[in-house]
Amino acid sequence: MAKVVEETGERARVASPSLIVRKAQAVKQFYRDVKLEMKRVTWPTREEVYQTTVVTILAVFFFGYFLWGANWVLARLVQHILAFLSS
Repeated sequence: MAKVVEETGERARVASPSLIVRKAQAVKQFYRDVKLEMKRVTWPTREEVYQTTVVTILAVFFFGYFLWGANWVLARLVQHILAFLSS
């Protein structure tokens, strides 16, 4: 919202809000938008959170053991190849 400060001929000099005022207005608008958006969020139920947590933990353990096993097999394979090449 600009205000006319001084009229000079055909053009009017307009005073714009200071940088601090504009930033404060932007921050206020941001928090209004966040509040509005948070009302639209569909939050999961306790049961959904529990189920997805269990699936995540199981997946982490599965892939952890899988990668550990693959690393162990590949390390042994490289050891045997290097032993074969060095003899």
